[in-house]
Amino acid sequence: MNKFIVACLVVACFGSSMAKFVGFSVARETAYGPLETPNRLPFEVAFVNTDGCFDLEAGLFTAPVAGHYNFQWNLHTAHSKHPGPIARMVVNSQMKLSAAENGASAKGVNDDVDSASNNAIFEMAEGEQAWLHFDEGRQITATHGRETTFSAFLID
Repeated sequence: MNKFIVACLVVACFGSSMAKFVGFSVARETAYGPLETPNRLPFEVAFVNTDGCFDLEAGLFTAPVAGHYNFQWNLHTAHSKHPGPIARMVVNSQMKLSAAENGASAKGVNDDVDSASNNAIFEMAEGEQAWLHFDEGRQITATHGRETTFSAFLID
């Protein structure tokens, strides 16, 4: 097949320019919790943050364009006497699903290293918001390895 035909097929299938990446990937570097009241989980480091779509301090993603977004998150706890993290994925104030790690035993004995994760695809309109709701009384331990992460990217 000649190069001209291949180029025309690529343009016909994918458009004349590559689509811009839309999404974010963030992490925590310090301990968080235990909290007296539930709160959005804030983050400290952005690896990728298209057009500032993720507010680190507020822990809030705002969809810059409509489409289907793939979300993933991982929560980490290690050697804590507090219960491990529970984070609920919230889209437009509606709880969708959660990830949980109990952490400490019922007797408050140090647990080893644990994590919880989840992923899902949600359809979002431009301007809609998503976040991780962090439960009261739970803790994420300090992690210089940045094991507690939250990411999303536009699929279509």
